[in-house]
Amino acid sequence: HNEGSRSWGMLLKLLNPRVRLVHAVHAHGTLERSGPLARTLIDRIVDRHVAVAPAIADELAAAGLSRVTTITNGIDLARFDQPRPATGGVGPRSVVCVGRFDPDVKGQDVLIEAVAMCRSQGLPLTLTLAGPSGGPGHARLVALAREASLGDAIRFELDRLDVELSLIHISEPTRPY
Repeated sequence: HNEGSRSWGMLLKLLNPRVRLVHAVHAHGTLERSGPLARTLIDRIVDRHVAVAPAIADELAAAGLSRVTTITNGIDLARFDQPRPATGGVGPRSVVCVGRFDPDVKGQDVLIEAVAMCRSQGLPLTLTLAGPSGGPGHARLVALAREASLGDAIRFELDRLDVELSLIHISEPTRPY
């Protein structure tokens, strides 16, 4: 799932060649620090590279990796194709970010800063951050939201499985942070 687990998996496979090693690639630039020799070694030892998007699969193929399969993330985006009905007036605009709370990777801290900037200029923007409960990333984002004094402009939705209903058609009261 990441470079560390891939490296440990490669070592295990060298010790026991019967082990099947699948490496999931979730982000662009995964092989940027790997030279041609390292990429060749990775490709020879890893049985299957799984890319979460066609663009990542293309990047892996361009880096010389074979046996690349694309398996897109598990949310059917067609479920979000229905536009929301117009509310009749100009109201707040909402931004929704769904993913694990990891500001260093996902950039939710940047979204909080953007909401603060927009609101300071009079733009009625709200932000819903949805992800798993707990963890240091969640606590850090809650602290950033408090420091920015955004009140009800930022909402945290925790452990939701009905993403399109709870976030796109926001109908439940704001969860306090």
